[in-house]
Amino acid sequence: MGATVHQLRPAVDLRKDDGDQPVTAPPAEGGARVARAARVVVAAGTACGSAVPAARVVVAHGCLSAAGVWRAGGAAWAWVACAELAPNLAAKPDMVLKERQRRRKVAAWSAGGAVVGVEQLVVYSWPLAAVAAVVVFVVAGVAERRVRASYAPADSGRKALGKHPGAKAVRRVVAAAKLGKVDDIRIIGPVVRDGGAWTVMVEPPEGVTFQAAQKRQPELAAAIGVGMSQVAVDPVAGNNGRFLLWVADADPLAGPPAKSPLLAMDRFDFWTDRVPLGVDVRGRPVSFSMVERTVLIGGEPGGGKSVACADLLCALALDPHVDLQLVDGKQVELIDYEDIAQTLIAAPDPRAFLDFLCQEDEEIHARYDAMKRVRVKALTREIAADLGLRPRLLHVDELALFTRSDLGKQITEKLRNRVSLGRAAMMLTSAATQRPSAEVVDTDLRDLIGIRVAMRCNTDTASDMILSQGWAKVGFSSKSFDMAQRGAAYLLAEGDMPVGMRTYFLGDKDVTGILRRAYGLREQAGTLPQSDARPAVRLLKSVIGAMREGDKTPTVEVLAGLGGEWTAESLADALRPLGVRPDQLWIDGGNVKGYRRTDIQRALERA
Repeated sequence: MGATVHQLRPAVDLRKDDGDQPVTAPPAEGGARVARAARVVVAAGTACGSAVPAARVVVAHGCLSAAGVWRAGGAAWAWVACAELAPNLAAKPDMVLKERQRRRKVAAWSAGGAVVGVEQLVVYSWPLAAVAAVVVFVVAGVAERRVRASYAPADSGRKALGKHPGAKAVRRVVAAAKLGKVDDIRIIGPVVRDGGAWTVMVEPPEGVTFQAAQKRQPELAAAIGVGMSQVAVDPVAGNNGRFLLWVADADPLAGPPAKSPLLAMDRFDFWTDRVPLGVDVRGRPVSFSMVERTVLIGGEPGGGKSVACADLLCALALDPHVDLQLVDGKQVELIDYEDIAQTLIAAPDPRAFLDFLCQEDEEIHARYDAMKRVRVKALTREIAADLGLRPRLLHVDELALFTRSDLGKQITEKLRNRVSLGRAAMMLTSAATQRPSAEVVDTDLRDLIGIRVAMRCNTDTASDMILSQGWAKVGFSSKSFDMAQRGAAYLLAEGDMPVGMRTYFLGDKDVTGILRRAYGLREQAGTLPQSDARPAVRLLKSVIGAMREGDKTPTVEVLAGLGGEWTAESLADALRPLGVRPDQLWIDGGNVKGYRRTDIQRALERA
């Protein structure tokens, strides 16, 4: 075999870059010592690293303890010096000085007792004294920390999304409103500015509809960081799985109100035009048709009910072929419409109102008989013209004054009949009240009313009484409107969701101007109330002519002056709807049934 040749090389031959002397590795024993030393250093560093935070905590709490003891001492000195009584020093110096002396004695005795106790504790049990001192310092530190925490500024909270949000931020707020996961939500197109707002098209996950997004409007507003009135959720034409999200920079329901288009409207057509009620949060017109509709307007005093009623009544007043029948519980609220109203009960008189409703019952049945003859189920413009019938609107202001009276149940029953049967015969009803509870508007009657306008209310319950039960729980409560949002309301009309809006403003001068035009239109059309020709006016004038010179006249003398077939009962029945009733009067030394001239004259003025 050939010999195996091994080439011998140095164990380590590391040379510096500049070619100087070689650097050899340390011996094995030296390397072990270095490794052990390194481990010791690392362990010491770790221990020091753990000890430093603990030391910082101890030092910080010590500083707080010292500050707490100092604060307690200052408070004790302020108590001894009667600092809270300093403002009374000039007026009652004797009282303040006497109180100071008393407190100094209390402080001296307390301090002496504390010193003696500490001395005894140190002498007989110094470990216990040390523990007591530590406890005092710990308690002082904790108390100081709590005092400083109470002075700390509150959290600033989440920031609003702003005026120029990105697509990611929009996806996050839509997800926060529980409309899907962030990754499943798509933003279609860019986020664009729209006047004083931004808008974007959102596509939630499959199966989430526009209606579901609309019901989440309160959650969307909360996630974006704005008020609910600043958010609108609108449908996308042709795709129920998408919605348009619109967010205003400022509250659109605050600021100056919008002017009603009725101010520039020559006339209104009941059959084709829609009643202009106001604008929504995006400034778009909000309106509704009154054909076969009934309206309930509710809200607290000062919430804007009068203006909302004026928007409705002024619109129908501009159609000369619509008869207005007005019942004014406040006596002066509807006085502007007196010249054009076919009926006006300007008094909180439940009996007169009930008698009027009984007469209207007969008119409803007469209209249905006429419709039966021509074989139609509902009136249209052409059919109504052929039959000589005009649409009628009965408007009741302050409904509670009538339905909560002794005759309330009968009035409610008659109103229910009118609302349920009068629609097809175009005998329509609207009412305004402050709080439509079950005592004011019977539940069965309220459920028949199709258009609800909820102005500002004091409670969620009151808001639900107008809109219907449950809307406040999902965020649609008119309690959320504040005083700065004059005319703000929720309208529940021709959709399945309430619409936040603000009514058009009509001042007294605006109403007067509109009613002047309405009077001219009705004069040209020949539909003005014929005052002298109306049976009620003729009757009242005849009664006045049959009365004696004084204010009181017995019924028998009135009947004698009228002649004909009048009886006491038939005369009372005829005068009651006009707000006149016979009373027991003291006449010629006796107590007899009769009438007052002033009552007849007031009724004649109303008629």
